[in-house]
Amino acid sequence: MASAIGVKNVEIRPGPVRRLAPGAAIKIRNPKHETRNNFE
Repeated sequence: MASAIGVKNVEIRPGPVRRLAPGAAIKIRNPKHETRNNFE
């Protein structure tokens, strides 16, 4: 129970969101490289 509540708190807090934001930005910039791999 405590672990589940902790996960919810982490999702609500903006801290982890900032950690995911840079990762999402990298994934958004990477599609160009991914398309090159697909063409190859």
